[in-house]
Amino acid sequence: MVSEGTSVQSAIDTLENIQITRYVSAAGVVVLLYDHLLTFEQEVNYVWKAKRSIARTLFLILRYTVPVFLLVYNATGLSGIAKFNLPDDVRFCKVWLIATACLGQITIGITNAIVLLRLWVIWKRDLLLMKLTGVGFVLCQLGSLAAVGISSRQLARALAFDRFQYICVLNHQMHIFPLWIPGLVFEVMVFLTAFVYWLLQPRAPDDAMTRALYRNGLMYFLVLFSLRLLNTVLAIVAPLSLAFVGIFFIWSACTLTTTRLVLNVRSYSASQSSIREPCIRDPNLANVPILTRTTPETRCTDEDASQPASPAVGHPDMRV
Repeated sequence: MVSEGTSVQSAIDTLENIQITRYVSAAGVVVLLYDHLLTFEQEVNYVWKAKRSIARTLFLILRYTVPVFLLVYNATGLSGIAKFNLPDDVRFCKVWLIATACLGQITIGITNAIVLLRLWVIWKRDLLLMKLTGVGFVLCQLGSLAAVGISSRQLARALAFDRFQYICVLNHQMHIFPLWIPGLVFEVMVFLTAFVYWLLQPRAPDDAMTRALYRNGLMYFLVLFSLRLLNTVLAIVAPLSLAFVGIFFIWSACTLTTTRLVLNVRSYSASQSSIREPCIRDPNLANVPILTRTTPETRCTDEDASQPASPAVGHPDMRV
């Protein structure tokens, strides 16, 4: 009787954990989409109108790939929220979650690349620092590829489809935490490098731009590192029925944090670029096509004086 009661309680706990996983994953998508709506105007002004660049392309890939993928996940039977008759459920489940692991690592790589490009600008494109962090980035990406390969083989053997709950489940315990170890190592390496550089560089006491850069960077590191560390801990200590509880929510939160960082930096850059020295209209300079600086005042044409600063152009240290 005791064993039967224990079995019933275990089944109840499993069902509760599956429900928790479903709604935590859905909550992550809702938060991500809500933030997308809140920041869409900023995106149009500071990203879509900016010049084409690698950083801009990476941002847009990250911005739209993750929510679309998660929407498909929650709109199909794979999350258990909606139910569809999927052919060969087990095979489809395996292909889908292995693809999820691959896409997750790709977006982590994109996130790291965006941060690295930003830091290279802050570091004045110091060749030694670029080589050091560039090699670290490549090594961490290779480590991520190896982790995906190992985890994919384990997933293929461990995944099953629960037709009663209509959700992908693991039929035995497996270790997926190596998927996030390379990203954590890279973030610690970059943070330490940036911190040492900040300590060694002379700074003006009123350098608001530099303070804003490092303040945003520190907040970004703390939030993202904490989220990925939480993902790793959950992968190690969570019971089998909670193996996926944090993956999709934390994926959404990491994407939100990165896109917010880029948009905040570009917004701050635009606000700084809009602060321009006053121009004194001089009829003698009407045919001069460019700003002409004199001492002690700046003279410009009517066209230059009336032209607003572009939101996509700002302080060079703020371009991401």
